[in-house]
Amino acid sequence: MCFLGGSGFTCQRKLAIRNHPLGAIVSLGLRQSGAFVQADWKSPIETDVGIDIVHNDRVRKRYTENFHALVKLLSPELRDCEEVFTHNPWGEYGHEEHIQIYRAVRTLQDAFGFDLWVDNYCGCRSITLLQEYLFGQYARYETHRIDSLFTEKLKKVYLQHGAWTWQENYEWFNEESFLLNLSKDSFQGNSGHLCPINLLRVVPKEQKQCTMP
Repeated sequence: MCFLGGSGFTCQRKLAIRNHPLGAIVSLGLRQSGAFVQADWKSPIETDVGIDIVHNDRVRKRYTENFHALVKLLSPELRDCEEVFTHNPWGEYGHEEHIQIYRAVRTLQDAFGFDLWVDNYCGCRSITLLQEYLFGQYARYETHRIDSLFTEKLKKVYLQHGAWTWQENYEWFNEESFLLNLSKDSFQGNSGHLCPINLLRVVPKEQKQCTMP
């Protein structure tokens, strides 16, 4: 786990990690920058540290500082890895810090040469950025069934400790796909092979519906 504090859930997350069904979970203990929904998602601009933060200069500064901290702290954890699974470059449903984690891991992939896998989740906010990666290129992916017993056990632990930040009635997809070494540098011609996408409908509180571009 990269971020522990900064969202009002520090103690709750510590308890959830301590009781995580997978056992020992390493936490980098970083404080979140507060970058969530601080990018321009209608016209997202990627940067070396993640995505351009346009709505708050103070948050932009913390966001940049966190990138360098992530690279430094993740380096010894990933140095000897052959395969790494992390967030995707469009931030799943559109989370700026998820994009930053991907960017930090991608930076270390260049240094250490491990295979990098990302998940196939997307939301209405991030679908514009998704197209930059998937439209027009071949994507190698693997699809696996969800272990529903494990996901419910995991959800229960987070709910028990007040660390669950998603919809309480959320049900997982039956399958998830993971994409290998995805980057915009791997375009192959004008047509390609798209992978399956698990599309989440995330409706902000100020909106009644989410429209696709």
